[in-house]
Amino acid sequence: MVRRVPAAVIVVLASAVLACAPAAAPTLSAPAASPLAFPTTTGEVLAAGRYASSPPFDIPFTFEVPAGGWESMHLHREFFDLGRFEGEERQTAPIRWIAFGDPEHVRGRQDVPDTGLTPADAATLLAERDDLTASEPVPFSLDGRDGVRLDLHAPEANTPIFGGAEGDFGMEPSVDVRLGFVPFDEGLLAVFVAAPADELAAAWEEARPVLESVDL
Repeated sequence: MVRRVPAAVIVVLASAVLACAPAAAPTLSAPAASPLAFPTTTGEVLAAGRYASSPPFDIPFTFEVPAGGWESMHLHREFFDLGRFEGEERQTAPIRWIAFGDPEHVRGRQDVPDTGLTPADAATLLAERDDLTASEPVPFSLDGRDGVRLDLHAPEANTPIFGGAEGDFGMEPSVDVRLGFVPFDEGLLAVFVAAPADELAAAWEEARPVLESVDL
């Protein structure tokens, strides 16, 4: 003979079981790793990881550096960069080059302060010069900031394109530059990738993960 247990008793027993069950442990997320400090000397090989731009750069952001022999190069408040060289030679330009600039002026036919310039204005100043060969500007964005980019070739050595109190960045005939401008504060943030002319498109694709990782 099967003895029926009253429903009220089942409810009480179920409640008791639930009351005695251990509480689920809270899920703790791992703390975010602090970005690595950018080297303070030129020529240091960069381990793969996320780096902080400041110091040395005046504009603080973080960005990812992939494995592959990238090295620190210029270490200025208004300009810093990383490069990859071919072999041990350091007297020539790197074969791959990623740079960030906080220009005080853009070099058109004369130096024009960047305050109030749009990215398109800056591209036009460069494209109008007789001592540069420039492509048509195309849209470019960096961490959601919309601007433009263009490719530049300089037939002569030390051809300045932008600069500030610590000096001008000058192009060399051995490398071409794909230069992007985006608005930042009241001026511009400049980003460029440089490589030998026939490798510029490939260099841009290699640099794309670094640029897309920028968190301003």
